[in-house]
Amino acid sequence: MRHIRPAAIILAIAAVLPAALPVARASAAALDLPSLLPKSGAVAGWKMTGKPASYTRANLYDYIDGGADLYLSYGFRRAAVAEYSGPDKARLTVELYDMGSPYDAFGVFAREKPKEAPRIGDSASYAGGLLTFWKNSLFARVFVERESPAAREALLKFGKLTSSAIRMKGRKPPLLHLLPQTGLVAGSLRYLHTDTTLNSVLYLPGNPLKVDAKTNVVYGEYARKGGAPSKLVIVQYPTAQLAKAAFAAVAGFHGAPAGAGAKRSYVRSTERYQYVAGLLSAPYVVIVSNAPDEARARRLLDMARRQIPG
Repeated sequence: MRHIRPAAIILAIAAVLPAALPVARASAAALDLPSLLPKSGAVAGWKMTGKPASYTRANLYDYIDGGADLYLSYGFRRAAVAEYSGPDKARLTVELYDMGSPYDAFGVFAREKPKEAPRIGDSASYAGGLLTFWKNSLFARVFVERESPAAREALLKFGKLTSSAIRMKGRKPPLLHLLPQTGLVAGSLRYLHTDTTLNSVLYLPGNPLKVDAKTNVVYGEYARKGGAPSKLVIVQYPTAQLAKAAFAAVAGFHGAPAGAGAKRSYVRSTERYQYVAGLLSAPYVVIVSNAPDEARARRLLDMARRQIPG
């Protein structure tokens, strides 16, 4: 029997997810990032060494050469970094990144699967001497050179102080509401804008989905017994026409029959991605990949179809 969701739920999703949702960009002109960093001595026994360093899009590579592309792909604006020395010559660093919007701050944070989750910021993760969290449009990293119980305690205090200096909380991307919750693997959620970032979880050479800075993408993995998870991607395009073009391109990439564009959906078996499925519901395109069989591919596609408003 087909499951019909109550109309109230559909209307609730539609209310937070308009047909064409632009990439959110919070106004951060008034933010003084260095002032949000914990002051020297704010944590007993820890002193700031030197002055905070500041970075912009123009020189972020000077600080994290090889890692700057990730932040730049999420609309990074600027960063402030402070280093601290503590008991027994321990060293600790606080990095604060202005991502321009809560959605992109969440996107950077969500790339790492959560380990221990302290109650810091809007969400936080701690493992191996590294604390990450996001709050409003800011993403933070706090880490120590050598992990120990005392260093962990200090690190969490630094995180809480930094979070408390950020007055407003953020909101997760509404597009996440389109990912079905049944079977969703914990920690698999991603929110992104570029094909490079998408390729880190689902490699699609040549960017057939035509993902770029103007698209919003959500990704999730769905558990299955005795095998690797199936993958679900939902892309939101600025216009229906761009969605149609992308659907035609990815259908061709998957080797779907020529009539897939007119039918607005397809399911087929592939050598590389097992069973795949695609759906056009402009301005959205939905892709299922790595499903073990046709039934599973159709089921995931139908679950996503029921989530899309309109």
